Amino acid sequence: MERLTFEFLCYRLKNEVNMPRKLSDFRLASRAEIEHALKPPKGSSAYSTGAGIFTGAPGGFHRSVIFKVMHETFGPPNGDAGEKSTWEWIIFTPAGLLSVYDYKGSWSIGYRGANIKPSKELIAEASALRDALIEEARKVHISKKQIKKSKVGGAILNPYALYCLTTEDLMNQANKIAEEIKSLQKEKDIHKFFEAISKSRIVASLYRAAFMTTFLSLEGFINLVYTLFLKDRYRNDIFEKRLRNEMLPIKILEMDVYCHSFDHPPLKEQDELFAALQHFINIRNLFLHANISDAMEAHLVKLDGYLVVTRSEVEEKYGITSDMRNLTNAHIIRANKLVRKLVVKVLQAMAEEVRYPFAIVHSHMWVEYVRKKPNSIYFPLRGKDYVPDSMIESILNESTELDKDYFDIGEEEFKPMFSKIL
Repeated sequence: MERLTFEFLCYRLKNEVNMPRKLSDFRLASRAEIEHALKPPKGSSAYSTGAGIFTGAPGGFHRSVIFKVMHETFGPPNGDAGEKSTWEWIIFTPAGLLSVYDYKGSWSIGYRGANIKPSKELIAEASALRDALIEEARKVHISKKQIKKSKVGGAILNPYALYCLTTEDLMNQANKIAEEIKSLQKEKDIHKFFEAISKSRIVASLYRAAFMTTFLSLEGFINLVYTLFLKDRYRNDIFEKRLRNEMLPIKILEMDVYCHSFDHPPLKEQDELFAALQHFINIRNLFLHANISDAMEAHLVKLDGYLVVTRSEVEEKYGITSDMRNLTNAHIIRANKLVRKLVVKVLQAMAEEVRYPFAIVHSHMWVEYVRKKPNSIYFPLRGKDYVPDSMIESILNESTELDKDYFDIGEEEFKPMFSKIL
C-alpha cells in the first residue's frame, strides 16, 4: 500500500507539472497485480481481457527494436502472449495495467483488465509509455558496417498490406456516409436534399481515392514479389533501375523470368484475367495523369439552330467503368477482386517450398525474410504465423476466373447523387 501511494504521488506530480516520463519510470506488474486485473467478474462466463490502444507500430519502429529496448529495460517478458503474439510485457500504472506486445509483424500498446474500458487516465498513461518507449527506440543505432557484416535478410514494410488497409478504411467511411444519405433521402425536406447532395460529393471523392489505393495495392504486391524473389543476376543497379521503370503488364507476364521460386508463369497474355488487369491499369493511368478520356468529353452539336451538348454512353469492361464521375462501390469491390485473383495466380505458380510460407506472410504489414543461399529465400515463421493447411489450400483454390461471383459484389450498389448531376 505504501509503494502504491508513493507511485501514485509520483504519477500525480509528473502529470500536474507536465514532465516527460522516462521508460525507467514505469515498472513491470507483479503476478498478483496481473491475476487481480484479469480475474473474471462473478457470474461471468465470457469476458474480455483487454485491447489495443496504440497499434500498428507507433513511431514506425520495427518490433525487433522495441523488443530490444523493453528487454534491456525490464528483463524478460512477464505476460502470457497467447496464440497471436510471441512476446508481451505487462506494465503497472496507477490508472491500470498496460501491455506492450507484438502482433502480425508489428507491435502495439494496449490495456489489460477483465471487462474494463480504458479511462482517460489510462490512455494518458499509455501515451506517456509510448512516448518514452519511442524515445528509447530512437537511441538504438546500428552502423552500416554492422549491417554489412551481419545482415542475413530483412524486413519489408509491405505496400500491398498497407494499401489494402487504406482502401478498407476509405470504403468503411464511404459506406457510413452512404447510409446517412439514404436516411436523408427518405425525408421530404429541401434542406435535407442539399445535405444529401453535399454528402454524396464526399462519397464520390472517397470512391475515387479508394479506386486509386486499390491499384496501389496491386502495384505494391508486384513490387513486393520482385523485391523478395528477384534473381541474383538481376540484383544490380542496371537491372533494378530498369525493372522499377518497367510497365506493369510486362512485370506480370515476365515474373517467372526475373524472379526465382516459380514453377511457371502466373499469367499469360491470352488470359482473360490479364486482359482485365490491363483494363484496370489503363483506367488507373487515365485517372492518375488526369487525361481527358472519352468519358470526360462531351460533344457540342448544332441541331435545328440550337446548340446541344451530348455525351456518348460509357460501357463498362470487366465490371469496371472508365468514367471517374460514376465510380461506385461495385467498381472498387471488383477492382479488389482483380488484385486478389492476381495474388492467388502468383501463389499458385510458385514452387512448393515457398508457396505456403509466402501465402501466410504476403498480407502481413511487415514481411521478414532470410537469404540462405543464392536464388533462395526463407520466411522465419513464428508460432503465431502458422495456420492450418486447410486455410492455405482454401486460398490457393480460390477462383481466378471472372465468373458470376466476380460480378456479384455481395451488397447493394450505391451511386452517389453528386455524380448524377455532372
